[in-house]
Amino acid sequence: MLYLLVFLDNLPRMISSALMKKPTLEQLLQENRIILLDGGWGYQLLDLGCVETANIQQPDRVLAIAKSYVDAGSMIIGTNTFGANRHRLIEGNLKEINRKAVEISRNAAGPSRLVSGTIGPTCLDPEISFDAWHEQALILSESGADILTIETLRDPDEAAIAVKACRNASTLPIVCTFSPVEKNLIRCAQAALDAGVTAIGVNCGNGPQEMLRYVESLCKLFPNTPIVYKPNAGIPQRGIYPFSAGQFAEWVEKAIELGARMVGGCCGTDAETIRAIKRRIDERR
Repeated sequence: MLYLLVFLDNLPRMISSALMKKPTLEQLLQENRIILLDGGWGYQLLDLGCVETANIQQPDRVLAIAKSYVDAGSMIIGTNTFGANRHRLIEGNLKEINRKAVEISRNAAGPSRLVSGTIGPTCLDPEISFDAWHEQALILSESGADILTIETLRDPDEAAIAVKACRNASTLPIVCTFSPVEKNLIRCAQAALDAGVTAIGVNCGNGPQEMLRYVESLCKLFPNTPIVYKPNAGIPQRGIYPFSAGQFAEWVEKAIELGARMVGGCCGTDAETIRAIKRRIDERR
């Protein structure tokens, strides 16, 4: 009888958990829906110097950013780990910073949203960067990330080696985005696909208008591959980004019309931007 009472007492929680079961990236893509990503992270923490150390020194501040994106409707939440590799991290314990970042984003994401471990470039020769990418990907994966996202790559060799390093470290889905030098964009995309990514796209760059033409090229050349559109809000003047949330969302809708499946923002975008994008997506249904 005691066991029955305990079971009945936990039944509502069990049902709630089952109903809120976290989907995989593949399931979201199979549903043929637009996947709303998050916005910028690092630019909101620049006053700290090394933004990744905020995961340890000011975790509540990082958590507030993550929660703001969840509340705005993001389906996939990144981590504050863009520069948390052995070649770029200027202070702090690399493993601790990456692990804490996943913990923070997982806390914000809850049971129904995905966490994507964010990996940036090393800014060094790709040939000597394999171990750094592998190390970070392994820590993020073991810490509970659902996806690995490699961002802001510019070179085909860099894309190939970064993806291979992550694939060697983990079986998680990999997303790879480029901040393109135009002549290299297609070569970067093909290199990443050949190395085994789930999705490709663009991030950062010179604003949503400039990046739209790159998305158009990717959608035309790779029609069976999910395309990511995550530009910044333009080039800031005296710290002010030129595109408002509403203006930014208009360009995101154009990217969706061209075929982009995963959309969000980079530097200069925040929860207000994500809300504006979500309204556009909801209006299309």
